[in-house]
Amino acid sequence: MKLYNIKIRNRLLIGFSIIELIFIVTGLLALREYNELALLTNNIYEQPLAVGNAVLDINANILAMNRTMENAVSAGNKDRIEAARNIVDEYEKRVNHEFESVSQRFSGDKAYVRKAKKAFSDWKPIRYEVFNLVEAGKWNDAAGTIRSRGLEHIKYMNNKNQAIIDFASQQAGGYLLEIKRSSDAAMMKIISLIVLAVAIGLIISILLTGSIVTPLKAIIEKIKEISQGDLATKLTFRSKDEIGELAEYFRNMQRNLWEAIVEIKHNEKKYRSITETATYAIITIVRSKIVQWNRAAELSFGYKAKEIIGKPVSIIIPNGYLDGYKSELDKLKETNKHSTAGLTIEAKAMRKDGSEFPINLSVALWESDGETFITAIIRDTTESKKAEEALRDNENILIKAEEIAKLGHWRLNLKTSALQWSKELFRIFGIKEEEFGATYEAFIETIHPDDREFVNNKYLDSLKSRTELDIVHRIILENGMVKYINQKCQTEYDTDGVPVRSIGTAQDISARTMADNALRISDERFRNSFEHAGIGMTIIQIDDSFIKVNNSFCKLLGYSNQELLTKKVADITHPDDSEQDRVNTNKLISNEISSFRIMKRFISKQGQVVYVVVVASAVRDRNNEPLYLLEQIQDITDLKLTEEALTSTLEEVENLKNRLQEENVYLQEEIKTEYNFEQIIGKGRQIKKVLRQVEQVAPIPSTVLILGKTGTGKELIARAIHNLSPRKDRPLVKVNCSALPANLIESEMFGHKRGAFTSAFSEKIGRFELADGGSLFLDEIGDLPIDLQPKLLRVLQEGEFERLGDSKTIKVDVRLIAATNKNLEKLIAEGKFRKDLYFRLNIFPIICPTLKERIEDIPLLVNHFVEKHSNNTGKVIDKI
Repeated sequence: MKLYNIKIRNRLLIGFSIIELIFIVTGLLALREYNELALLTNNIYEQPLAVGNAVLDINANILAMNRTMENAVSAGNKDRIEAARNIVDEYEKRVNHEFESVSQRFSGDKAYVRKAKKAFSDWKPIRYEVFNLVEAGKWNDAAGTIRSRGLEHIKYMNNKNQAIIDFASQQAGGYLLEIKRSSDAAMMKIISLIVLAVAIGLIISILLTGSIVTPLKAIIEKIKEISQGDLATKLTFRSKDEIGELAEYFRNMQRNLWEAIVEIKHNEKKYRSITETATYAIITIVRSKIVQWNRAAELSFGYKAKEIIGKPVSIIIPNGYLDGYKSELDKLKETNKHSTAGLTIEAKAMRKDGSEFPINLSVALWESDGETFITAIIRDTTESKKAEEALRDNENILIKAEEIAKLGHWRLNLKTSALQWSKELFRIFGIKEEEFGATYEAFIETIHPDDREFVNNKYLDSLKSRTELDIVHRIILENGMVKYINQKCQTEYDTDGVPVRSIGTAQDISARTMADNALRISDERFRNSFEHAGIGMTIIQIDDSFIKVNNSFCKLLGYSNQELLTKKVADITHPDDSEQDRVNTNKLISNEISSFRIMKRFISKQGQVVYVVVVASAVRDRNNEPLYLLEQIQDITDLKLTEEALTSTLEEVENLKNRLQEENVYLQEEIKTEYNFEQIIGKGRQIKKVLRQVEQVAPIPSTVLILGKTGTGKELIARAIHNLSPRKDRPLVKVNCSALPANLIESEMFGHKRGAFTSAFSEKIGRFELADGGSLFLDEIGDLPIDLQPKLLRVLQEGEFERLGDSKTIKVDVRLIAATNKNLEKLIAEGKFRKDLYFRLNIFPIICPTLKERIEDIPLLVNHFVEKHSNNTGKVIDKI
């Protein structure tokens, strides 16, 4: 029991420290054996290798000396002989140095080394003899001496050096046997140390784990007894370590669990009391059957508890009423099995008398004894629905009134700085609701820069003086248009006199203000017609600077008179027109032309482009030298914009005409097409399932994939989806992917520009563009060429495409319905159909049953065909 008095952390720390110390000592002993063995191996390896390398260097240097002498003699040049003499001297020094190295390292018989050095000394006279023959001019004798006597002596020296290497190799072999004996002995010592260390570590580990596992097993056994319902079981184990603390926590938990059970029983009584006195209907459901029904539920539905308990919940909320929330309910079951988190939905319920009424349904899931319970709080929302409808009507009336009066309202919370605008106010200011900052600072940014300080000061003054605000200011829209706004505002204050909220209106008075301005300008022109011309007039110096400008020109560009006098014409001319203006002006100054008339563009102070017609002439002195230029400027911006708008309108009309023609051709082809059925015939289970799917998917814009064999009525299903959808007023355009040639299907689907290919003599609108706003039925989608599938995928993802031969992107809003009798997954595996396109198409699959699967519909179909053909032939058929 002494171990139980030591903390587990300290117990483990001491035990593992002992094991670590044992392994450290074992490692140090093994390392000492290894170092001794490595030292022996190093001596054996280094000495023979160093001797061998030195001998090889000696042989190489001697050969190099002989080759240097031979090359020099063969060249027959005394200068090269002198250079060779110096090189040979250098080689001789190296050889002597290497012999000294061999003498120091060689541990064998030194006589071998002395004989080798003697052989080298005997070779030196041959060298001197060769150089003496060269000095005497006997080149051939010198060459012969090198080739005969020199080479023979070199072979003799190599034999002596080889004897040194052989002796060193014999010594290395003997050392290897000594290494083998030493390594075997060291290995046995190391293995013994490791076995001893492992045994001691295992004993310590068993003692440590036993002192921890034994009391833990006792605690686990008691936990099992409690889980089986035995709350009276006792845990007697006690110690001073962490497991003892865990045992104490277990005893406290056992005591708290007993108290919790008592509390749960008390809460159960309290819950029943609350549910029976609640004003909302509260029911509990298990396995789709009602197991609890409170008094409020009796009043709402008309059923007594004894009438409804044990009955399916579909009696009060039929299954079809919750179809729209099936996925949410399934998700709640998956994600909230062990949680009281719930789901609130709007639905309808049915009373005992059969009447329906709207409800607000709050659902929560909980588990007990392996059963999933559903608790629902049901509120009758009949009155609240009526109130909501009345509120929506009032809001619509207010919105319409604001639109007529061009008057919007706003509210500013001065504590949170939150600003609320009405829809009309966003329209007046030309701002999208999602782009507005919804703060007072964002509102100030919409005001004309010259009016911002005025508006801000007036508003702050009204807050201080607690008076109503009534001002007029300007705003600038994104397109540069200026509007005049009449702002009115009142502020509410708390009991301490602190402003808490401002409520105001903003009215667009641009038309009235501009009419007033136009009237004032007209009066001023009338009074000052002598001083001001009706069009812009300027006097310009030869260096392109302004001498004088009239008011019309200043107003045209938004500059003041003083501002224009500091500028040049080029400063306010559009960059694309500057060169043309400069060329004409130079011709006028040089007297090549007497005047010119051009259309050009100015840039106003606000950065807007102003289209004008300029008539310019030069004023000259008596010597015909130009004094200044006189220009008359006529504003034609409105005409230019009208012309551009007219051009754009004509293009749009042309596109609409082409589209109308294509629609007309398509509809005529559809009229000519003969269908086997005017409607879907059948009442069987399979066909009803398909029709329910059609009703479910028709109102939503999801892509539908219709699967089924040939002749199962896939096109009729597509038409039914289209006719039940919000797009029914637009056409259902059909494309049979298997009936069109591969080289024409792209043009048929996306259209082409004139000249896009050889036979493209005119522009053609494709089926996607023709189905804009409606639905497109792609029959036999499995036969769509693989190279066209990425373009179809782009239309599904982005809603845009380009015609053949055209770079312009066309955006369309098309609901796609596809059908096929092929196995698309098999085509994907064969590389004939794109996997990503398949997933985009297979959002809502519908499988059309074959006639074999809907045998119960055969009588209906037979009667339909008999009646149809009876009418065609004029015969009456009573029996079949």
